[in-house]
Amino acid sequence: MLCHLVVYLIIGVLLIHRAGSSREGGFQYSSQQHWSGTCSNNTGHQSPINIQVPDNTVKVQDPLLVPAATKDVTMEMMKDDHTVKVTFPEGIDGEFEFKIPTTNGVKTKALQLHLHWGQSEHMINFKWYKLESHLVTLRVDDGQPKLTVFGRVFELGEANPMVEKMIEAAERNATQVEGFDLTVLYPPSIRHILAYSGSLTTPPCTEGVSWFVVQEPLTISEDQVKFLDKLDQISECFTYLMHFLTSSQ
Repeated sequence: MLCHLVVYLIIGVLLIHRAGSSREGGFQYSSQQHWSGTCSNNTGHQSPINIQVPDNTVKVQDPLLVPAATKDVTMEMMKDDHTVKVTFPEGIDGEFEFKIPTTNGVKTKALQLHLHWGQSEHMINFKWYKLESHLVTLRVDDGQPKLTVFGRVFELGEANPMVEKMIEAAERNATQVEGFDLTVLYPPSIRHILAYSGSLTTPPCTEGVSWFVVQEPLTISEDQVKFLDKLDQISECFTYLMHFLTSSQ
């Protein structure tokens, strides 16, 4: 109701500026049937999926993160109506590489880490989790870019310190997150991981993505979930407004 009241207050002004009332390339989770790209293709290679244990389990021979113990870094921070994301600073090639399981030590460079909340994108043995993080990495193989995504699921419990850093930055509308430590999310102790070939989970849903999801959940607190839910409410207001403007044209 509050969202609707806010929308009504600003509709009069925004109707004067119809131009730009829709976002180029935007998408909404409530309209997945209209997503572009290969999202609607029934190829059997779309993500997310229910990952079966032990069917998809592979052994991790060495620590995923190279080097296994990384220094704290300052990450670039952004948020929008879909996610909270941190990207890795430029000019530090080799500092944030991951070894890809099942490839005899082939390395892939970390690009960005983002969150999906409300419920996890993947299920593990038909179980949903409260939140899922995706670490997106890239390597070039025979001249072709290859994406590998490392996922982690979260259940309710203690606050996660790295998620907290992202939340604190989002609260301040900050553009950086200081002291970010990837080993909190991907420690050297990981010895098994769930693997399958799928796609990006948002448009254009490009296939050929290698997925590695850690089965053991991390924890996130109720307060952290509440803050992320507030971001969803802001997104809901924007979506409601855009629906009003486009449907009244």
